[in-house]
Amino acid sequence: MMKIFRHKLENNKKRGFSLIELMIVIAIIGVLVAVALPQFQSMTEDAKRAKAKQDCQVFVDAINKFNNLEKARLTRLSQLKGRYIANLETLKDPWGKPYAIDTAAGLVLSFGPDGKHTTKRGSTWNDDLAIQYMGALTLIDASLSVNPENLPETEAYDLLVLKFNRSLKPAGSGEIEIDFSAATAALNDYNPASSGDTDAKAGKIFRWYEGSAKNFRKGESPLKTNFIAKCKISFPGDEIFCKFPEGSYGQLTTNFFINITGSKNDPNPFFVAEDGSPAEASGANCRVKKYDGLPPDFDRIENYTSDKSGGLFLLQ
Repeated sequence: MMKIFRHKLENNKKRGFSLIELMIVIAIIGVLVAVALPQFQSMTEDAKRAKAKQDCQVFVDAINKFNNLEKARLTRLSQLKGRYIANLETLKDPWGKPYAIDTAAGLVLSFGPDGKHTTKRGSTWNDDLAIQYMGALTLIDASLSVNPENLPETEAYDLLVLKFNRSLKPAGSGEIEIDFSAATAALNDYNPASSGDTDAKAGKIFRWYEGSAKNFRKGESPLKTNFIAKCKISFPGDEIFCKFPEGSYGQLTTNFFINITGSKNDPNPFFVAEDGSPAEASGANCRVKKYDGLPPDFDRIENYTSDKSGGLFLLQ
């Protein structure tokens, strides 16, 4: 009897797992994989996104250094090669695509997993990784050319050039009209501590200062007569050339400073960046300098349109 029992026990030991038992084990392993795999993939994707953000920040730091040292506005990431980023040619995002700069929106970005990006906001932006390298649209320089064509008094005009830190929204008609009269002059000085700008909210465009950047002209325009200037945006879109009417030359001098109105809550009522974001007053007023260089042929200035550049430049 003992021999029979011992024989059955040995047979059971040799038999191993049954098919049902194996199926149960496989099912358990499958459940564990199904639960763990998405978490692993999510962790991997988070790591890639974090790496892309870090790389974008490296570009932002390099761009700021470039702008300070070169005294010029960067327009392509390839300008950073060598002195600012040593491994520029081999630097790719975690999905194997080159990084890009969107000059209209002021962004350094990775196109994300889908590898796509459009100049206009849309579904391709949903997975992009980007860091802003340029703040709100602000006025950074102003210069004046008095009677650039040396015309007789009745035909003479002045040309005021306003330069911004970002590209401006193109004019659909090709020409912009800007009111330089007292109606657009601010009634209050710029207050960086204020969260709003009542003058911008009221439709005022400019702030004027005479003699020094601190000598604010309350509600006054330095121009002796009120007029509307014919203006054009010149490629690459960060300058506006304002042609004063014929016979009105000599009204503005380099003794004046200019700024635009606007804050985050109450943006400038006139100027808009190419990506649609509004303009704000800068912390420093711009002295109206003498125009440096040959005055442009105003009648031949091509109006800037986004079709010429799209504002988007790849690394290469």
